[in-house]
Amino acid sequence: MATGGAPFDVLSSLDPETFAGESRAVINFLAEYYRDVETYPVQPQSLPGCLRALLPDAPPENGEPIDVILEEMARWFEQELKADGRFEVVAPTRFSLVTFRLRPGHDGDGDGLNRRLLVAVNASGRAFMTHFVVDGKFVIRMAVGGAMTEMQHVQDTWELVREKAEEVGALP
Repeated sequence: MATGGAPFDVLSSLDPETFAGESRAVINFLAEYYRDVETYPVQPQSLPGCLRALLPDAPPENGEPIDVILEEMARWFEQELKADGRFEVVAPTRFSLVTFRLRPGHDGDGDGLNRRLLVAVNASGRAFMTHFVVDGKFVIRMAVGGAMTEMQHVQDTWELVREKAEEVGALP
């Protein structure tokens, strides 16, 4: 049976000093923002109509539904996970939701390893993933779900996951 983890489960991998330091950095950022708020521009830095040049002259003749496009990208991500022996896909990819985890290392602590991976990916600011518990195992969930999502974004996310997996000590 699957159950959701508590919102602060992933924080358990942060030591108190790191948590305090990160919290102070956020407070300092907010204090500096409020101190200098009048220096930030209120108007956009682009001219009206600037996006028109980025659009094609005509729509595609035979467009695909967005859910089909997003699911194709999610399936690509799933195939990359399966090809990398460090990962396992925990549940079939449905719609555009990929559920995966790092295989446990020699120490057998798969949940701790996956918690550290999730924290590392989310802390990068380049992607945001969520977690869930399936059959008592901590798993990571990635949803490909934005109308502006392109394949390059999914490929970049895969590279990020691979990079962070190495950082947290996933075995090859």
